[in-house]
Amino acid sequence: MRRAMVLLTAALCCASVVIAAPTTMLNDFETREDLDTFACRVRYAMVEPVREPRSHGRAAMRLRFFGHPSLSSAPEVLARYALGGLRYANWAPYRELRVDLYNAGANELTLELVFRSGQDGAQAELARPISLPPGEWTRVAVPVADLAAAGIDVSAVSAFGFRAPLGRQPRPSRVIVDCWRLVGGDRDAIREARRAEDAADQRRRPRR
Repeated sequence: MRRAMVLLTAALCCASVVIAAPTTMLNDFETREDLDTFACRVRYAMVEPVREPRSHGRAAMRLRFFGHPSLSSAPEVLARYALGGLRYANWAPYRELRVDLYNAGANELTLELVFRSGQDGAQAELARPISLPPGEWTRVAVPVADLAAAGIDVSAVSAFGFRAPLGRQPRPSRVIVDCWRLVGGDRDAIREARRAEDAADQRRRPRR
């Protein structure tokens, strides 16, 4: 009995560690201002607030992509650090990026998560494809180590967003985005990284 209680206590402690993993919310898309902050670059797309469906809080962001095979560039919506769309650029202390996506269409949808680092003319870019089944939430998790292995400077992420590959999705396509966050990692390193960015960069919106 005593051993069982010890094991139960240990299990509960482990569970509490998982629940208490450090999380930095990059954008929860609760207000129109949140959407405007995120959408620094919008090409062949529309950004709208919605109340339903949502995975977190009171609202979410709906993206409408108006792609066509005749277009020279794919539809995309990007947040850029230089314009205040990225709350933090240093993702190195974290374990993974998470974002909740809902395919509001009737067919499976292929979408690309776009990551960039560096400056114009010397940028590294990764377009990571994901498949979204219709009518349900997909909770996407991208390890920060995978981004680094693909050539992204995870200490200086310059852009993140969504791209609809030409000719590979129903038109128009609709995706709900919610709860964009960085999760896990070393608490002290995260605290120091956030403090450094908060002190150095006055271009971003005030912290809540």
